[in-house]
Amino acid sequence: MEICDNVRGIYKLLFTSENREYACDFKDERGVFLRLTGVQSQPHQIYQTVVDGEPIIEKRLTANGEVEEIVNSRRVPARMARRVALEFACDSDELLTGLGQHEDGVYQYQGKKEYLYQNNMIISLPFLLSSAGYGVLIDAECAMRFESDEPGKFRFILEAVDDFGLTVLRGRDAAEVVRMLSAQNGATPLLPRWAYGYMQSRERYKTAEELEETVRRFRRENLGLDCIILDWRTWQGNRWGDKTPDPERFPSVPEMMDALHALHAHLIVSVWPNMAKGGQDHAEFEAAHQFLPNCDTYDAFNPDARRLYAEQCERFWGSGGVDGFWCDSSEPFTDPDWNGAQKRPEETRYRLINDAAARSIDETRINAYALYHAQGIYEYWRAQHSNRRLVNLTRSGYTGVAKYGTILWSGDICARWDVLRAQIAEALKMAMCGISHWTLDCGGFFVVRDAYDRRGCDCATETPNPLWFWRGDYNDGVKDPAYRELYVRWLQFACFLPVFRSHGTDTPREPWQFGAPGSLEYDTIQAFIALRYRLLPYVYAAAAEMHFEGTPMLRSMLMAFGQDARARMLCDSYLFGSALLVKPVTATLGSGGDTTDVYLPEGAGWYDWDSHEFFEGGQTAHVQTPLSKLPLFARAGAVIPLSMGGVCAEQLSALCDELLVFTGADGEGWIYGDAGDGYAYEQSAYTRIRVRWSEEDHVLTLEDALGHAGLEAQIAVRLIAPNGKETVFHADYRGKQLKIKESFESGGRNQ
Repeated sequence: MEICDNVRGIYKLLFTSENREYACDFKDERGVFLRLTGVQSQPHQIYQTVVDGEPIIEKRLTANGEVEEIVNSRRVPARMARRVALEFACDSDELLTGLGQHEDGVYQYQGKKEYLYQNNMIISLPFLLSSAGYGVLIDAECAMRFESDEPGKFRFILEAVDDFGLTVLRGRDAAEVVRMLSAQNGATPLLPRWAYGYMQSRERYKTAEELEETVRRFRRENLGLDCIILDWRTWQGNRWGDKTPDPERFPSVPEMMDALHALHAHLIVSVWPNMAKGGQDHAEFEAAHQFLPNCDTYDAFNPDARRLYAEQCERFWGSGGVDGFWCDSSEPFTDPDWNGAQKRPEETRYRLINDAAARSIDETRINAYALYHAQGIYEYWRAQHSNRRLVNLTRSGYTGVAKYGTILWSGDICARWDVLRAQIAEALKMAMCGISHWTLDCGGFFVVRDAYDRRGCDCATETPNPLWFWRGDYNDGVKDPAYRELYVRWLQFACFLPVFRSHGTDTPREPWQFGAPGSLEYDTIQAFIALRYRLLPYVYAAAAEMHFEGTPMLRSMLMAFGQDARARMLCDSYLFGSALLVKPVTATLGSGGDTTDVYLPEGAGWYDWDSHEFFEGGQTAHVQTPLSKLPLFARAGAVIPLSMGGVCAEQLSALCDELLVFTGADGEGWIYGDAGDGYAYEQSAYTRIRVRWSEEDHVLTLEDALGHAGLEAQIAVRLIAPNGKETVFHADYRGKQLKIKESFESGGRNQ
């Protein structure tokens, strides 16, 4: 073991091949905050796959399409690695959270176990965050287990490592630790501004004409939309994963993209890492010997293979004007788990997936396939498209993946209320692991349960075929009022995620599928999409804060109000950006969802977003929540930039049209604008304005603009006071500091 770095707040240990025990205390001026009580290591055999004679190929139809396996392959010893256990001791009352995204919404890991591997619906990240103001990051790419047999003790078991690192981050609080983590992993680039608008997807649009007509209907109905997403089977026939579009259904990608862009809409297209024989892509990888052993998935660990894959993405889609990629199945060895009527025990699932992956990937790197997959796409895109930011929607990732222009999503989840509840905690854990750009399938991917003839994904059958993962609660889909209620609540939650996206199978997802204009469901969906565009300047400013300061767009109560003992344990509400408290409704109207209790953290005042009613912090508000209402509160002192609204990001002004200031406390916010696309912002081609409110002086200050974009704005400023009084005035901002003194009593102002 070697201490290779020890600067203030960052403790780095490098563990080499030495096989000896080690223990140490991590401490600062406040004392010991974490103990590494032991390191145990034992030899672990690494195998490689070899083939005897000519390969004998067996094809199987799986959840990831038709895959090939070499049946006359075998595993032989390759080298020795180590299995290592790191034992820690901490205070028993700490909140230990993070570890990426899992399925069950577990938030407190004291006394719990978690398997850290990659699977559909599981994105494991080896980072643990403590409410005591430290984080533990394991620098290794193997599968792991986290175990806490009792409060105050925990361990990481690393299944297969050579040399590896351990980084302990120590901050003033959990929020600072997350910012330190972001700095360690690399800054998260901004998505294009349109990617923070509304994205419509479904399984699946089948032709270019269907895509274009769907966008045209959004425009006819004055519904907000910035992106439509093209799911699987873009290829011809059974050439699964081939990135050559079917010429009958997609005769001209450039013409299709011109039509969509003329409608101010963008397109993301699905691509897969595995390729069926018979297509051009498979033939090229086969000729280059750049598949992983024993399968038809390309070797993302190989830089040459990454480049070939990216060139294939560019050949038709990138060069044709597509705006991003949807990297499906980026944890490509899930098949052993995704079958059967009953969900297997967690340890069994862990072993099945890792054993399957180890037939093709070195065990020391099993968890990191999606990281290198994303790296190759990002680097090639940036070389080819410097004027357009990459959007890569990917189902898996690993430590550091955020710097590659990725959006991670939670996989093929089911349409159930318990799943919706769990997704809130999973979103917050991802944010606390440094993954800000995260989303989900609004409404759940799988909707039906045992209506086998109504299944999507080309899986409809009259024969009963129960599958543990295909367990929605709504056989009638959008025809069922109960599903429409769940979907609307899910969409309200999704409106306050970094990326706002609807997707799923079994039943359609466009707003008009849930009712006609004038119906409660349609009007509520329309209203929340419209609210997203009204808030887009605030969302974009939060994204800029993520990029420049490393603060995620979603902020758990632990991050935002860690000193409030009650608040910091909550995982059913959160802050979106610095100012808005969101509490998704996770119960039906008939089972308590018509009234929602919202704990308002102490140390701040709070305004109901809709009524502007003021509440002191440290209490629970009982909010009436008919289907059209989501509990949403702004903190006193908040400065929120807004637009006048629109149906796409392109319609909105570069900075903002309005500043909403909730007075009652000192506060601040940001206004941010740039070209909306391209990477010039990395060279300061932006305008970023800090806006401060002084409660004592009743002065609003717009500071000198940062950056050299030179954007200016005419801004309507609306001040809202705890007593209900509002004052509206206008500010002409031209890049230099502007101070505005306001008197609520007289309604006058001095500039």
